[in-house]
Amino acid sequence: ALGRTGLKVGILGLGGYHATLHEDEKESIALMHRALDLGINFFDNADCYSVGVAEERMGKAIEGRRDKVVLMTKVDDRDAKGAMETLEMSLASLRTDYLDVWQFHGVFTIDELDKILAPGGAIEAAEKAKKAGKIRFVGLTGHLGAITQQEAIRRYPFDTIQPALNCVDPHFENFRGIAVEEAAKRSVGVIAMKTMAFGQIYKQKVATVEDALRWVWSQPISVGLSGCEKMEFLNHNAYLAKTF
Repeated sequence: ALGRTGLKVGILGLGGYHATLHEDEKESIALMHRALDLGINFFDNADCYSVGVAEERMGKAIEGRRDKVVLMTKVDDRDAKGAMETLEMSLASLRTDYLDVWQFHGVFTIDELDKILAPGGAIEAAEKAKKAGKIRFVGLTGHLGAITQQEAIRRYPFDTIQPALNCVDPHFENFRGIAVEEAAKRSVGVIAMKTMAFGQIYKQKVATVEDALRWVWSQPISVGLSGCEKMEFLNHNAYLAKTF
């Protein structure tokens, strides 16, 4: 369960940034089709990934299979006008008339949170879009700012948060002990990202891929994202999820 949204998600989600790193669009789309075939139903994206190319490729990949996907993208604008304009572009690129989840991207500081929630802030665009049926649920993300995410869900009934959550995190930002703990109390859906710290966890031999993903899935989260820029990574991670 993705928090209190009523949406059901697999424990492994596809990270949109890595999924579209291929120069060849066909390879990107094939990888996303494989993810769907494996039963992965949560797809991550952002308007800024590859300057919009990631959304365009994902839109092509899920066309005709939109009902199989819990689709999420992000917005960097902090004001209502800019956020609404970006939302319309994201919907067009993703070839859909609605998003399951729309998240404010990279909200690191309380100052940024204040801008989003202030009169004329991006939250007004989210509320308007929700009433219009263009988005179903709203959240926020952050590679840093565990206290900011904690404060955000105390101030506003966000449906989701997306923290950088991995086995190193408790010794660094501690999203696990701060934001995730607060989210669990409030039934807020937790979308874990940077589960491999951009590959550094296994490259620096901090932990194996197997142990790193199992650690993330053992926390009170809804879905753990993995970039999976290679088909072999995708297949392996899906095997780990299915056997967790």
